[in-house]
Amino acid sequence: MLIDVHVNYYRVNRVVSVEASTLRVEVKRLRSDPSFICYNLVGTTDQGRLLIRSSENVAELLDLYDAYMDQAEEKRKAAGEQLSFADMLGGENSAG
Repeated sequence: MLIDVHVNYYRVNRVVSVEASTLRVEVKRLRSDPSFICYNLVGTTDQGRLLIRSSENVAELLDLYDAYMDQAEEKRKAAGEQLSFADMLGGENSAG
């Protein structure tokens, strides 16, 4: 399910459609200063991987992640779709 996310590149705000099941928060640690940790909210568009937001505050990104997942759930309910097992796991069902 595609959802719209807000990204800010070089002082230009854009709305980009991202596949909701690909949203995730990644942790990056600087090699030059291992005590510095940065969190990235990323997703996948039709053109590839997209950095949506970066922050030192994990709570900020988890709140944003939750807001986007709520948006996806509302859109899914409006379309009358059921939540699939693969969506609950955050991707394709590869069991088999």
